[in-house]
Amino acid sequence: MTRARVLRTLFVRPSDEHALDPVFRFPIAREPRGALPVPLLRLATAALRESKHRVFVHDARMPRTGAESTLRSVAALHKPDVAVVWLHPAALADGLEAARAMRHAGSALVLGAGPLVDLWPEGARRLVELDGLLPSASRGALLAALEVVSTSGRAEALREALAGPARAGGTEPVERKLLDYAVYRRARRGSWPVQPPRPASGLLRFGPPVDKGQGAVSEVPLRDDAGDVLPVDAVLADLASCDLLGIPWQDLGGGSGPSPTQAWWSALLAGLRHMGAKRHLRIALAPADLGRLPLLELAECGVEAVDLGDVDAGDDPVEAAVDAAHACRRAGLDVSCSVVLGSPGYSLPEEQAGVDALRSAGVELTLGVAARPGAGDPVAWTDWADAPSSSFQPPGVDGERMNLARRYRRLHAARAVRVDGAAGLRARLRRVLSSER
Repeated sequence: MTRARVLRTLFVRPSDEHALDPVFRFPIAREPRGALPVPLLRLATAALRESKHRVFVHDARMPRTGAESTLRSVAALHKPDVAVVWLHPAALADGLEAARAMRHAGSALVLGAGPLVDLWPEGARRLVELDGLLPSASRGALLAALEVVSTSGRAEALREALAGPARAGGTEPVERKLLDYAVYRRARRGSWPVQPPRPASGLLRFGPPVDKGQGAVSEVPLRDDAGDVLPVDAVLADLASCDLLGIPWQDLGGGSGPSPTQAWWSALLAGLRHMGAKRHLRIALAPADLGRLPLLELAECGVEAVDLGDVDAGDDPVEAAVDAAHACRRAGLDVSCSVVLGSPGYSLPEEQAGVDALRSAGVELTLGVAARPGAGDPVAWTDWADAPSSSFQPPGVDGERMNLARRYRRLHAARAVRVDGAAGLRARLRRVLSSER
């Protein structure tokens, strides 16, 4: 019997240097630059906790210097036996580059995981850079594949392992120590989070500002990797781990699936009140579910903002989102959502009216045009998968809607610069006044 060896397993989120235009909105959105994908961390956590193999996580979107300045150097440094590369349709060229870097470093097995695999498995199977695919809810397949590689199993056994049935979603929190919480940031969206307090090292003017998590924002998922709502105790345990790491900004949401029940929310709010730690929360709520929560009591639990998720710019979805936004604003909560243009059945003027209605209701918007891999013109998508380019325009995407989304994104970016500039001026004034005392 072959003795199992300990594998070096590297989980990679590629860069986005050659990504598609950010105006394209895929059914699974691309993550902000300062946030690792929770499903990728769940796969890494399963390998770390349920096997004896060594696990490393690398995010190529974060600027680095020295030995980790390029993916080739990272691969040469870690020498992974197995590499799991996160693939998003918006950054396919970068994902394939990462896979080639892992192969060049001598990885025996290069697997693809992520939204591309979940949304367009037929296209992902065409990628010659990969040895196999891992859907998001495939912890069991990953562990079985690692077992095959560690015992030098045959190729047929590896194919059977990767094709195994999906296991039930795990309820344990992700291992947050796989992530450098003192460095990572969630990209600011709307008015949440507000500018965090300046670190003590910056106030005393010695050395670079050192932020031990006070400005980090961590996503706390409400659903497991199979899309089912997590038990309340699991979510509270994840919040407690953020408290231990000193991360007061916590974003509750992520994933798609059934909505939590009113009893679930009541139990979560009761647990938050019992924990008592000082925190700043944003929660993800569909407009239809907003009536289940006592909005006026959320502030007592640290909730400062509500994210309504994806909203189609049509009549009924916009009306529900506007009503939800008014309720949130009355309760003193900031509210945001992502507006997806190009849903069937609505004209451009109707969608423009929907965007204007949401803006008038005080909602912080992110606009995008719907794009789905493989839809519209499968041949065009296949040609792009064979030779991905950042200039690719998904078939079926309307040019006028793209222009509308781009105009709004430019206006939003200019407004954010003005807000950040004013905040920076106020911070500088506070430092000057404090130094004169």
